[in-house]
Amino acid sequence: MIAIFKREFRAYLNSFIAFLAIGIFLIVSGLFLWVFTGNSVFNTGYADMRVFFNLVPFLYILLIPALGMQSIAEERKEETLLILITKPIRLNEIVYGKFLAILAILGLALFLSFGNVIALWYLGNPVGNLDMAAILSSYIGLLLVGMVFIAVSLFASACVSNQMIAFVAGAFVCFILFYAGNYLGEYFEGSRLGDVLNYLNIRSHFQAMARGLIDLSDVFFMISLMVLFLISTTTILKIRKW
Repeated sequence: MIAIFKREFRAYLNSFIAFLAIGIFLIVSGLFLWVFTGNSVFNTGYADMRVFFNLVPFLYILLIPALGMQSIAEERKEETLLILITKPIRLNEIVYGKFLAILAILGLALFLSFGNVIALWYLGNPVGNLDMAAILSSYIGLLLVGMVFIAVSLFASACVSNQMIAFVAGAFVCFILFYAGNYLGEYFEGSRLGDVLNYLNIRSHFQAMARGLIDLSDVFFMISLMVLFLISTTTILKIRKW
């Protein structure tokens, strides 16, 4: 698994796709946080990270499938996946190695974005006037959401051999998981179906964390969803192996 991780991570760095994704992530989120929106720091005069945390999941939907689309689909197209499968490596180790490589890129992007928190810390009146508990729990939520989206993107990449189809499918499923359930839950609010839809959508669990509340049920839900897609990816590879 470690060998696969190193191979994949090195491949991302050599292709510059990792730097491009991180650059887009930091520039777009930074502009929206500080300048573009009516709720930006410069427009409101408040040291508030909510614009950033509301935007990042949407950026994930575009950037994470872009990273994941080539992970398996391209290897199948170039027949390098077949070579990899014939080696004495378990299929789940291949999947986990690829997962960790994208997670490392995501982790680096989130780490660099913490520069916004440091800047807001010193711009606060008084200095340090930030709800650090909510910020840290929001970052944990972003990490968990990202892990689910990576697993979804790998699953989409395993299902098809065309990169663009893998990207569109991955982005679509991520969008459905994060946004659609929330709107449907509001539509059926007050009913048992509405309660189920609210529980099954990732956004409601993330929003709870963004308020500074880390509930084990929210963490368990997102980790379970991630594991489900990773297992499904491994299963798809096993089926296609034969």
